[in-house]
Parts: sequence; C-alpha cells; structure tokens
Amino acid sequence: MLSNLWSRGAIMQCSHNQSSIDLFGVVYFGSVSPDAPFDPDKLGGFVAQIKNQSQAATLEERTLPPIGIPRDLDLPLPYLTLVMELGNNSSFRDTGSKIMTTVPGPTSHGQLRKLVGDWEDAVDELARCQRDKTATKTRIDKLNHDIKLKRLAMEQYNRYSIFIRGASPTVYNILKEADIVSEFATLLDITMPTPTPESLISQHMQPLEQLDEDSPHTAWMS
Repeated sequence: MLSNLWSRGAIMQCSHNQSSIDLFGVVYFGSVSPDAPFDPDKLGGFVAQIKNQSQAATLEERTLPPIGIPRDLDLPLPYLTLVMELGNNSSFRDTGSKIMTTVPGPTSHGQLRKLVGDWEDAVDELARCQRDKTATKTRIDKLNHDIKLKRLAMEQYNRYSIFIRGASPTVYNILKEADIVSEFATLLDITMPTPTPESLISQHMQPLEQLDEDSPHTAWMS
C-alpha cells in the first residue's frame, strides 16, 4: 500500500468522524535520484487529524498512534503526526503562538523493541489479574493506567509532531502565495460549519454517542 501511494503521489483519506486519524501519507527516506533503486524498506509515513471544533483538542486527541506506519523494532524510522485545529484560534501556552512542535528524544538500537515488550508484559499482567477472582478494582485500574503509559511511550518513540490552530493565512502562508485566502475561507464555511453552542449542548444529551474513553462528548460522565 505504501509503495502504491508513494508512486502516485497520493495521500489516503480515512473514514470520517473517527477518533483516531483522518489522513495518512507516505514519507520516503531513500534517495530520489533518477538512477537510485527504489527501496520499500525506507518508506515511512505521517498521520494527520483535522478538527473544526472551537475548543482546544485534549491531550488524547493530540496523541496520534502510528497507524499503518511500518516500524522496525530495532531501528525504526521517524514518523510525523500533524494535528490541524481549524476552528480554534487560541495560542498554545507553551509557545505563545498558534503553532507548536515536538521532537523525539535520543534513540538507540533495540529501544523500541524493549518498549513494545514492556507494553505486552503489562497487557499480560492485566489478563492474569482479571482471571484472578480476588483482584481488586484498585489493582485493575492501576494496571490499566500502566498499560496506557507504556503504550504512549511505545507510540511516541521517534515521533515528530506539529500542532496548528486556526485557518488563517498567518499560519498557512500558502493561502497568500496561491492567492486563495477568501476562497479557502468560503470552502471551510460551506463544508465545515463551526459547531454552535446549541449543538454542543445537545451532544451532552446523547450519552451513547461516541461512547469511548477519548470522546469529548462524554467527558462529564467521569
């Protein structure tokens, strides 16, 4: 799939209204010289999520997993996550601007393999605990939390991230370069209307809608 996307210069559009990723693109780390052989082992990727809600995305919404990106457990290629919050015009607290980036820490041979092993061990421990009729809810909750932390450490390994808020030409300079500032604003207005306060309230009146741990609609239930 990655080779086909790369050869066509295409980005995959994923299912709408999912809690994970909206777009998947391919990155090639090999040489692009005309006489260079194509090496599919050097294909990586990036995942993107596009939001139009007025409130800021939660940490869970900004932490995208490397879905569809092949990862060598000993020497994984870096990958990129991109979160575009078109409907939020606030600045990030850490940067004071509408753009924030993160870079991974130092990497070493086999480190991802260890992180994956730690996560698998935590999952096995939870399974054993759930089979134990004497296990307490506190113990199970602690193991679930441990699994979540280990999964994040595994997914964040060698990951670069870009977070962007707003849809103005200030953050997307290409709009000015292509002279499509007003056209892009019209496109957003037609295809991605900003949720009204009334619609946000009605979402909270439907507790079974998108009932999962990452859903902002059911945050009040905690």
